Amino acid sequence: MVELVLLEQRLLERVLRQIQSLSQVRKQNQLRGQNQLRNQNQVRGQRRVRSQNQNQHQVRGQRRVRSQNQNQHQARSQRQARNLSLEILGRE
Repeated sequence: MVELVLLEQRLLERVLRQIQSLSQVRKQNQLRGQNQLRNQNQVRGQRRVRSQNQNQHQVRGQRRVRSQNQNQHQARSQRQARNLSLEILGRE
């Protein structure tokens, strides 16, 4: 009779340990999943910021080129106007 009680107690302890280890594994898996999600979101955010930075950089470069082109065009127009007026003055 005492042996049966001891056996039953051992069995209950074993089952309890298994339940505890299962719940621990479940918690670890849950944490792992949360960490993976957090990492993915972080990476997505970094990608988005990097992309925005590239776009801003590209736009700045385009603005700079456009501005340089306008400046060159303006300088060319001024040279042509100056040359034309000198040419007209030379004829007179």
